[in-house]
Amino acid sequence: MNKDYEKQCNTAELKLAEGDAVKAIEMAHLACGSAPHQGRAYHIIGKALIAQEEWLSALETYELAWLLDPMDADANLGVGTVLGHLRPNSGTSVSRPLPELSAFGYYSKACRRFLRIKLLAPAQRAGKYAHGEQSNVLIKTAIMDIDAAICNWENFQAHTQYFYEYVNPQKYLPPASPWLSLCFKDDPDLHLKVAQKFTNDYAGHKAVTSRKLRPLGKLKKRPRIGYLSADFHDHATSRLMVGMLEAHTREIWEVVGISYGPDDGSAMQKRVRNAFEIFVDLKNGSVEENIKKIKSLNLDVLVDTKGFTGDFEMAYSSSRPAPVVVNFLAYPGTMGSTAYDYIIGDKIVTPFDHQKYFSECIVQMPNAYQPNDPNRFFPSEKQSKSKEGLPEDALVLAAFNNTRKITPDQFQCWMRILKNLPQSVLWLYGDDLMTEGNLRTNAQQAGISAERIIFAKHLPEFEHLARHQLADIFLDTFPCNAHTTASDALWMGLPVVTMQGQCFASRVAGSLLNAIGLPELIAKNQNEYEQLIYKLATEPQTLSKLKNHLKNHRKKSTLFNSELYSKNIEQAYSFMIDRSRKGKAPHSFEVRDINEGGGSRLIGGLEFKNIQIYTKK
Repeated sequence: MNKDYEKQCNTAELKLAEGDAVKAIEMAHLACGSAPHQGRAYHIIGKALIAQEEWLSALETYELAWLLDPMDADANLGVGTVLGHLRPNSGTSVSRPLPELSAFGYYSKACRRFLRIKLLAPAQRAGKYAHGEQSNVLIKTAIMDIDAAICNWENFQAHTQYFYEYVNPQKYLPPASPWLSLCFKDDPDLHLKVAQKFTNDYAGHKAVTSRKLRPLGKLKKRPRIGYLSADFHDHATSRLMVGMLEAHTREIWEVVGISYGPDDGSAMQKRVRNAFEIFVDLKNGSVEENIKKIKSLNLDVLVDTKGFTGDFEMAYSSSRPAPVVVNFLAYPGTMGSTAYDYIIGDKIVTPFDHQKYFSECIVQMPNAYQPNDPNRFFPSEKQSKSKEGLPEDALVLAAFNNTRKITPDQFQCWMRILKNLPQSVLWLYGDDLMTEGNLRTNAQQAGISAERIIFAKHLPEFEHLARHQLADIFLDTFPCNAHTTASDALWMGLPVVTMQGQCFASRVAGSLLNAIGLPELIAKNQNEYEQLIYKLATEPQTLSKLKNHLKNHRKKSTLFNSELYSKNIEQAYSFMIDRSRKGKAPHSFEVRDINEGGGSRLIGGLEFKNIQIYTKK
């Protein structure tokens, strides 16, 4: 070890911590001279340049560190962070062309770097790969996600097959994203196996493999529920659950928010934080410190609202810091780990005969599994088609899902619909020129003019909601349905046509449509899906009737009743706590709507029972 190098790096980090970026860079440059092939000094320089908002110089510095070691996690993360700031429409001024990049592709390259650290670092930390070993396979796993994001389908079948190879017990391959598996294949057995394999491979924690109950600690005046997330800011998860959080019965329940995500200063962040009686911020602690802090809260139930979604940290829930751990809302599938006791679902997304596809015990909510906020923005101003680039006389078919959810089969289905409806346009959500180019090329290859594929740019939430009024029908994706996106459309009175499959993710929109009283918009197969869309597009009276139904039932339906949802999920928590305190193992059960008498019952049970929760007198 080069002692001068270590000393110089330590001094540079100290100067950076003191806020003296200039001195930090000077000292780190000296360290580079002492050991030019070591990455630590370059990382310090990169951080200092970011602090000074010298984005291009920071990019070059991190690129150099990456060239020294392509598997350097800090270098990959640094490049991704800088490129994220330089993405299109970010408002960052770029004074000269980026090296090897252009406005056409640098955001996509940023995604690749983020994915390399997100998916490959666990394998690297686990010591399963020596430096450089099978690097072509390592890179492939990172590219799978970006190919899906930019709708590059040249290797779609090979990418799909990779998930089946990944779960083969005779092979060891770098981790494959469980979330991405939901977008590639409607196969709940595959999703379970991918989740189990990923959990076992993930090296950031040691998963608890048994459901042995922890000591319950002292009884409290009110049971304590902890919601864990990195998304307590302006994020889809917070927008869905904030009304439910505000509606919890505070005389009975103590509600705790546990955050390991960023501060964005948004109105939503302020609102969701105010919905908690206690708010614990973990973002500055180490994983080990944060686990101790969560355990010290003496929770009765920990509700994980992240799952395998962006910026997740499995270590917290997998350490079982509460007697009961619940998988809720964000991830539409199993976590594949017995560290989780329950998953919140409903009769559509998690029928009891699908229990074999879940490591958690199924909890069926009486209506939709998804909570929604009835106090969200509802615009009344008239919207302009021309402002969005939409033809005034066109039938607008909107599909605002994440582009990762668009499969080649789904896109070909949409192209057939456009052929049968010559006055129609397809309105997609896109903010990347490479994605737009790929989709327009695929449209032309299917015989559809590129001008009929129109892209909605990123807008603030209230503006995005408002433009739903310009669309005629919302086309859902398969096998991964719209989630929050479907609720947005229904809230704005836009009918959603979906195709229901076998896995949780392919049944979400069906759950929402059933809850709002429109089960007739759920297709059983692709042919039925196409016929249903054609019927609505060519029968204006039928489409108008559906829109009027949504308008009249928006606030009357159980889908947008957060108070009712809160009371019903409190029944679920009571049942979980009751079994835990009696020393009984977790068991799948269903909840009856509080307005119909309430109560919960086990699978096969004869009657619903209302649970008296244990509290300290």
